[in-house]
Amino acid sequence: MKNRPILAACSLGLTLALLVFAGCASAPSPEGAQDSVAYQPVPSPTRIDVSASVEATHDLAPAVRASWKARGYNDQAIELHRQTVAEALTADIENSGLFARIVPPNSSAHPDFMLKIRSETVRSPDLRLRVTISVLNGANGAEVCLHMREASLGKGRSPDLAMSVVMPRLMAELKAAVAADIQPKVRAHAELTEIASLRNVSLADLLVSSDSTESIARERNRAIIAAKIQQLPAMLREKKTDELSALVVRIEQTILDLNHECEVAKDQAQQSVADNGYPRDTSGSTRARGQAAAGTRAQDLAELRGLAISYRERIELLKPIAAALKEEIANRNR
Repeated sequence: MKNRPILAACSLGLTLALLVFAGCASAPSPEGAQDSVAYQPVPSPTRIDVSASVEATHDLAPAVRASWKARGYNDQAIELHRQTVAEALTADIENSGLFARIVPPNSSAHPDFMLKIRSETVRSPDLRLRVTISVLNGANGAEVCLHMREASLGKGRSPDLAMSVVMPRLMAELKAAVAADIQPKVRAHAELTEIASLRNVSLADLLVSSDSTESIARERNRAIIAAKIQQLPAMLREKKTDELSALVVRIEQTILDLNHECEVAKDQAQQSVADNGYPRDTSGSTRARGQAAAGTRAQDLAELRGLAISYRERIELLKPIAAALKEEIANRNR
């Protein structure tokens, strides 16, 4: 998707909006006006392989709106400001790379997630920008997560800090929080989808040497057992000899690769144990953070061990299948 323009800096309408933020009694020249909304979004370190639609609104709290109107700013100027901020927030999500695909809100395509962004300028007691992001499931509209952040715009009647300074930091925090909530759910859904797909797969398609998670690896082993019982007898009767030979080659190659992957997983697990399950940390992080990191390492260690066991089990499952195929080929060649 092409980047959306966040702001047309030399338009007359923008000049009015900038006057609102500057709190000036007289209009400066367009050349001297400071852009208080336009900014370059902070790139997201996480890219989630899903689609999302984005809708944003911005408003002024009643007390702030009344203050602006008392200083002579009409509804047209306030509305232009509201639209400008909403467009900047929308463009931030679209251009930051957080989601792999952006779907227009009114498109016939259904996104995986819908982001509703509500921004407001409030006074409590200083002038503050408050942004809330609600993430909804694109299929059923259920709320997946809700996050809110706010930051000071200054203590005066108008912002002392330009929104172009405050908004990138605020949105970077919100994007990180959204990614932390959504990414595990996306991975879990992908895992369940892959596990479900294994129930109707042919024996040949089950021959892989590695899996992304222990759960998928164990489910694939179960599927191989089912295929051995349900598919192998018919294959021995109906498949041509060259087809059986090709399958034997694939099985032998898979066993070789499984041996390799098993040893790699075991080595990684042993290295993790050698490090006592703790990451190296020279930044002076808190004890709680260190404990959380240790918990993550423990989970990774269990996953590696589980994968190694699953690969070893798969080798033992494939050996008798290969033996049955070889025996059938030998019988045909007599």
